Amino acid sequence: MLSEPQNPHVYVAMFGGMPEHPTGLGMSVLRRAEALAKASVSTEILIDKFYCDYDRHTSRLMDRLEDLITFRSLHHDLAGQSVYPADVEYTAPLGTGEAWDYVQDNKNAEVQRGYEGGEYKHFVWWRGQKVNFIDHMRGRTRLRREWHDEAGAVCKVEMMNADNKTEVIRYIRRDGTCYMEEIVDPGSGRVRGYRGQPPRRREPVLPRLRRSLRVLDARVRASGRRHPCHHLRVRNEA
Repeated sequence: MLSEPQNPHVYVAMFGGMPEHPTGLGMSVLRRAEALAKASVSTEILIDKFYCDYDRHTSRLMDRLEDLITFRSLHHDLAGQSVYPADVEYTAPLGTGEAWDYVQDNKNAEVQRGYEGGEYKHFVWWRGQKVNFIDHMRGRTRLRREWHDEAGAVCKVEMMNADNKTEVIRYIRRDGTCYMEEIVDPGSGRVRGYRGQPPRRREPVLPRLRRSLRVLDARVRASGRRHPCHHLRVRNEA
C-alpha cells in the first residue's frame, strides 16, 4: 500500500535581514511564501544575516503570517540554539554597585556614558528600553564593542585595535562561548576570512545545519555570488 505523499516544502535563501516591517526584497520573499502557503506548500526562509534582535523581529512577523511559513537563522544553527520565547526575561548588561554611575548624553537620548569610580568605562547605545551595544573604553580608546540580544546577553563582540578599528568579530552563544569569528581588514572594513566553531557536544542541529548550508550554497552558486558559507566546514566533536 502506497503511503500518502508529504506536502511539498520549499527553502528560500534570504540575502540580508528580515525586518519586522519588511520592504523591497523582504516583502517580495514574503509575498511569494504566502502564495505558496495558499497552495499548501510550506516555506522555510533561511536568513544568513546576523542581527541582535532577530528573535523579536521574526516572532512578531510570525504572528501575522500563514502557519506554513517559518524563518530559520543560519547563525542560530551555527550556535546550536533556538529562538527566544516571547516572554524571555531581560537583564540590562550594565555595571552594578555603588561605584558605577551612568550619565545621559545631553544631545542623544539613546546614549549614556558609564563611569566606575569616576573612570570612563562604558559608552552605551540603547535600542528602545534595551541596550543595543556597549563600547568598553580605556580613556578615549575603544577596547571592544559588545552587542546584546533580547535577553541582554552578549551575542557579538568587535575587538578593536589602537586606532579604534575593528580587527576581529566574534559571534557568541548564550553560554558565552564563541561559535564563529570574522577576520576584518581594519583599513577597509572588509572581511578577510572566517573561523567556524560548532557546538562542543554532538547535537541534533548538526545534520540540519549541513542541509541548510547545502541549500544556501546551491542557491549562491546558481546566482554566481560568493558567500561566507563557502568557507565554513562543520565537523563533529566528541
